[in-house]
Amino acid sequence: MITTMMADRHSAQRLLAILLFPVILASCSGRERVLQKIGKDGYWHLERVAHRPLLSVLGRIPLLSSLVGDTGDRWWFVSPKGERSFLRMVSSVGDGEPASRAASFMVEAQRNLTAWGFNGFGFYVNEVAWAGMDGNRLPAVLYSGGGTIWAGIFDDWVPPTVEESVKGQAASLKDARDVLGLFYGLDGASSPRLLLLAYGSFPRESPSKVRLVEVIRRRCKGDLKQLWARIPNVKTFEELLDKRNWEAYDGADEDGEAFAKELYGEYGAIVRKSLRAHMPNYLALGPVLWPDTPIPVLRALAPHVDALSIFLTSADGRLSRRYFEEASRATGKPILIWAAGPQLREGQGLAVETEAGQAISFRRMASGSAALPFVAGFCWTKYRDGREDNVALLDRNGNRRDQVLNTIMETNGQLDRIHAEGAEGYYPEYYQEDRFAAGTPRQDLRRLPKPLAVDGDLADWPARGFWLENVKLARDLDPVVFAGARIGWDPAGLCLGVEVQDDAVELLDPRVYWVAADFVEVLIEGSGKRLSRYAPSTSHVVLLPRGGGQDGTSALAMIMHHEGDRWNANQYDAKAIETGSSFFRGRREFDHVAGIGRFTRSTRVSLRESSWKLEARIPWASIGIEPKPGEKIRFNLIVHRMGMREEEAFWAAPRDRETLGSPAAWGQLTIADEGKP
Repeated sequence: MITTMMADRHSAQRLLAILLFPVILASCSGRERVLQKIGKDGYWHLERVAHRPLLSVLGRIPLLSSLVGDTGDRWWFVSPKGERSFLRMVSSVGDGEPASRAASFMVEAQRNLTAWGFNGFGFYVNEVAWAGMDGNRLPAVLYSGGGTIWAGIFDDWVPPTVEESVKGQAASLKDARDVLGLFYGLDGASSPRLLLLAYGSFPRESPSKVRLVEVIRRRCKGDLKQLWARIPNVKTFEELLDKRNWEAYDGADEDGEAFAKELYGEYGAIVRKSLRAHMPNYLALGPVLWPDTPIPVLRALAPHVDALSIFLTSADGRLSRRYFEEASRATGKPILIWAAGPQLREGQGLAVETEAGQAISFRRMASGSAALPFVAGFCWTKYRDGREDNVALLDRNGNRRDQVLNTIMETNGQLDRIHAEGAEGYYPEYYQEDRFAAGTPRQDLRRLPKPLAVDGDLADWPARGFWLENVKLARDLDPVVFAGARIGWDPAGLCLGVEVQDDAVELLDPRVYWVAADFVEVLIEGSGKRLSRYAPSTSHVVLLPRGGGQDGTSALAMIMHHEGDRWNANQYDAKAIETGSSFFRGRREFDHVAGIGRFTRSTRVSLRESSWKLEARIPWASIGIEPKPGEKIRFNLIVHRMGMREEEAFWAAPRDRETLGSPAAWGQLTIADEGKP
């Protein structure tokens, strides 16, 4: 019955497509039509334009939407003269320059940016120097003085403080028509969890602390047992008001999301009220958000902003297309992307070995942003390096990164066209989920010839036959992988051995901060099925080289609970999982044999090296199966290091929202009999 109904539906779709094909073809050259306008004519504003009006209408019909595909609707920034463009900007231009040379610096920077194909100044421009420029200056995004999300938004002093700040800026700007919009600052709220912990540290008398406890009380439905399950050492909700350190908080992500919805809704309303009163002609671009901000939080903020400003870092320059699509669909707002590229060789955050890696990252991030119809602009990290930066278009001495700039000029010249045409045919190049969409790795899981001592010493692993093959970097900008892994099984469980080249082992608190540490994630779906979500046969295990034992220097295994999996709650010390780790720092000697034809030469090489190793045995009972030759397991391994350079290596899929939560994106292990090295 169901099969027949699906066949009838597909037949109806095909018939409609055939009948409407001539109409659809004709609509491709139809007249443009403005579907939505945000802002005022005569100032910079936003327009959603139907470049193929009939397709736009057909795309709203559920039966036809999958057939129509890209309807041609696009968001554009529109100048006071009515000219549409995809914005391409650079942040931090002249920011921090001494007043004596700021004016000349800005003039030279504008000349360079124009020559390189940019058409605006991005966030944190030197506003005073920009305002004093003569002639035709590039338009700029300006800071609204809207406070910060960390400031205790529910406290009584916040609204008048924001009001005074906005009023003062309005007086200085007067009626500048070349303001692209106003943003509220880069708050750095990387997760609702961190917001919850930050507001939890506020004093008892703070209205913001009271509001947080009210949210938690509602989440617990006033039930003290639910409170104790979250924070065992708190007896009452009143006592929670006095508690200033909430680091041991089970469920911080879920409760943090509920609090963040109220927090961002209040924050947006306060700033928007002041902007409407004193600067009603400028676009409100909101606070800069992280791309893991939950969609419900975006919905709470959306009524108070004209666009979503989203910060983006990417290991390989590719975007998470699905997140941006979901954000646009849920809020109906255009998006402005602020992109942070990788550092060159060293620096905070992601880094690459060569300028070529930085150039590839820019091309992917800018082109991928422009190809999305709901993204109206793109802003690059920085114009010139600071003391600790190696990421800008100019180094700290003012020297140009020519390889990067050559790519930038070529890319910028194509962004308007890419925005008009869309991303069809370029998905694997631009977007993370599409890079790994075609095929998943498969490998035999061999039985170990003898039991392993799980102690962090990998010397007892067989030399061959047990390597996890094709472990790769989340980024493909550099060729060298920093981690290697061995995998096998014995009657007691699934065995892993991981070695990571690193100069330190980072760990703060395994219950809260493990995602900002050195860790290994093991994702297992015991049924072997390509499930789209977690099931009672799914487990998410986190292995840390440090954090266990009485002094925190031993290895530690944790189990992270997800809705629908085989666990009832997080286990921050999963004792059933055997773990061991070891650390090396110093010099190692290697026998190196070089051969050219029949001539060989053997030398002893001494190298300075730092590394850590981690071993684990995950019991079959934890996985939920009895191992049998031929049985299949969905599996993924992710290795994250923070020390010498923040990087991620993986087997089947990188660590993002979609692949982390979908076993269908993981690889396949087939249990084999005893290996024969």
